Amino acid sequence: MFWKKRRIRIEKYGEFTWDLDNWYGEYAYLGSDISIGLDGTKESPATISIAQLDIIFESIDIIKKDALTFLAQQDISEFTKDGGALYFSAIYSTDKKGVYDIEFSLTDWEEAYIIVHFQNKNPYNLSLGD
Repeated sequence: MFWKKRRIRIEKYGEFTWDLDNWYGEYAYLGSDISIGLDGTKESPATISIAQLDIIFESIDIIKKDALTFLAQQDISEFTKDGGALYFSAIYSTDKKGVYDIEFSLTDWEEAYIIVHFQNKNPYNLSLGD
């Protein structure tokens, strides 16, 4: 049996779909679409996730700069070599105040992702995968 996916519209950010225990949407940012993930329940995204998304976008240039500075301090060259250039591709806003992720992708390696984890406005860890 096929189930219709739950959808919700958030005025500032567009349509989100419930999938695999989170809400996901696409957002036009500086001429490109980025993915947005939000914590929540099947009924709706968590209020704090949406409010935090507003806060993230208010400081997105600083957050991206901090994320890139953090990445420069890590040794990810083996992972990124031959993958092309890094580009900002996603935000994941959790239901915990001050906890969110910024994701980068690589131009020549579509499946790759580099996630910088933030807590209280500071990057503290990263995840690499494909």
